[in-house]
Amino acid sequence: MESNYIEDNFKKISLFKDEKVFEPDFIPKKLLHRENELILLSRMFFPLIKNPNSISKKILITGNVGVGKSVTIYFFGKMLEESAQKRNLKIYFVHINCRINYSSYLVLKNIVDKLKINIPIRGVSPIELLEIIIEFLIKNNAHLILVLDEMNYFQKKDFNFIYTLIRINETKKYQIYFLSIIGIVKELNLLKNFDESIKSPLQNEIIHFRNYNIFEIFDIIKDRVNLGLKEDIISDDLLKRICELSIDSGDIRKSLKILKNAVLYSEYHGFKTVTMDSIRISNAEYISLDKDQLSLLNFHELLLLKSICNLIQNTKRNNLTINEIKEEYFNLCLEKREKPRSNTQIWEYIQKLRTYDFIQSEIINKDIKGRKCLIRITNYPIDEFKRQLEVLINEK
Repeated sequence: MESNYIEDNFKKISLFKDEKVFEPDFIPKKLLHRENELILLSRMFFPLIKNPNSISKKILITGNVGVGKSVTIYFFGKMLEESAQKRNLKIYFVHINCRINYSSYLVLKNIVDKLKINIPIRGVSPIELLEIIIEFLIKNNAHLILVLDEMNYFQKKDFNFIYTLIRINETKKYQIYFLSIIGIVKELNLLKNFDESIKSPLQNEIIHFRNYNIFEIFDIIKDRVNLGLKEDIISDDLLKRICELSIDSGDIRKSLKILKNAVLYSEYHGFKTVTMDSIRISNAEYISLDKDQLSLLNFHELLLLKSICNLIQNTKRNNLTINEIKEEYFNLCLEKREKPRSNTQIWEYIQKLRTYDFIQSEIINKDIKGRKCLIRITNYPIDEFKRQLEVLINEK
């Protein structure tokens, strides 16, 4: 019988303490860098604690993928329920993802399950389910905060249901305010298919989650490393490189995915720590090498880029100085019997390579005198990158 690859994995030394820490649905014990959003939400819903069932809130949360919208709402729900329990108030916090539960029936069934209302679901229409939920809330003098996450995925034929939920407390039929709604979407224009009667009430109160900055991304990822990896598996410098890959989008999930894959790659190859090449290979899943753009480079730009690849391979370092790169470039020119370009031209090449995102740069020492520019390649596996460069260099 051939080798049992599943059994082989048991023989490898794991670099993880807890691999699930790096999953997108992991809920940490502490929430970093969303204090302002939690404070704002607390102010908005404080009247429900101070004077139960006195208001019906309709709030819209916006922000890019991976900026902590859902996890912040989760933490806020726990805070709200804790404050309610201290005062013997009945406030239910129900979080529903509309990408999965995209119809009125699925949403209502989830609410019934979360509220633990004992009724036979089969054969009950959505209208009847809603009436049962309302009766339960009024009878128990309770308030439901319904979170509709990714609500733009809600199917169009059930838009009237959303309208009903939003307007239900505006009628004089009921004596108490028993329902508040928090909608979550990436961007406001994703609600373009919704009727204005639905969008308008939600847009009265909007909380926009800005992208995390590089320092916040590092703090969050570092916290996950402490929770999920054994000691000294990855250096802070390499962790910063991973964070830089997510800075444009502010997407924590991307950093976590690249980090996890880099650890798995290192683990598979028997490395005791994460290497820069592990990170490049993991990031290649997100960024494919643009060969068309690469072909736009002239001969000397390609040589300069190959010089950087050579140095990374030979020195096993990822941060290179301009002088090191120039020296290697001059050697390649000598080998190819080409006249090297001037220092000014080389600097222009570097700026172009950076614009195309083939390389990344960082200025060390912000003082004008003695400042140093370090060059690195983060996005692509060096071996494959260099191979593509050599093909183009030979063609030219």
